[in-house]
Amino acid sequence: MSGVRLEGLCYLAQQAAEKAVKAVLMHKNIHFPKTHHIQTLLEFLPKDIAVPPSVREAVDLSDYAVEGRYPQNFEDVTKKEYLSALKKAGAVVRWAEKTLK
Repeated sequence: MSGVRLEGLCYLAQQAAEKAVKAVLMHKNIHFPKTHHIQTLLEFLPKDIAVPPSVREAVDLSDYAVEGRYPQNFEDVTKKEYLSALKKAGAVVRWAEKTLK
């Protein structure tokens, strides 16, 4: 992945997870604050919506919401960290798709 800024890709993974949670909230007509913090968004979900551990693990993607956008102030992301972010975001998107059906 020579020449690719993994920080930017992690930012996009965060955005996918964030937007997936927001889609579930909007589908349920739940108002939520303007935030990129996934944990905060998950707290607005009603108790009858099961949130598996794999989705809760994605809360640490929130760190990429700002830092990934402005990588000059962010430590370099390793390939392992990027793959982890991708896996976590994928889990949230798959969960949201199932929840919205």
